[in-house]
Amino acid sequence: MASGKEEDQKIRIGKQILSEDELEIQAPYKGDLFVLKYPNPILHSQIEMETARRLGGYPRSSYSADYLLQLEMNVTVDLLYVSEKCPNWYEGPFEDFDEERTLALYNNFLKFRDNFRRRLRASRPDESGKRGSS
Repeated sequence: MASGKEEDQKIRIGKQILSEDELEIQAPYKGDLFVLKYPNPILHSQIEMETARRLGGYPRSSYSADYLLQLEMNVTVDLLYVSEKCPNWYEGPFEDFDEERTLALYNNFLKFRDNFRRRLRASRPDESGKRGSS
């Protein structure tokens, strides 16, 4: 993330060029505004690696679905929240034991991700050269 008033970094997705601001996820929760960033491929890999590390080398089948979901939510939110744009008391889901807050932030991420993917599909030409429709 660019700090201060530095020039906003541009992100290329196919032929589209987006600013970091366009990839920020606004997640209001009980009067506070939290900001998450949409993961680039490297950050997405870091989420996967951190999840695997926290599983301690054991296969996912060794854990309950509830535990795996909670771990996925915590790791995702922990790596995606933008501390400078979140309330100053918030230190991430591993320090904050409010599961409802973590679930709300994670759901905001999933909603943004699904809408973002839908927008990308709609702007991508199909084989006939026409833009997709959603």
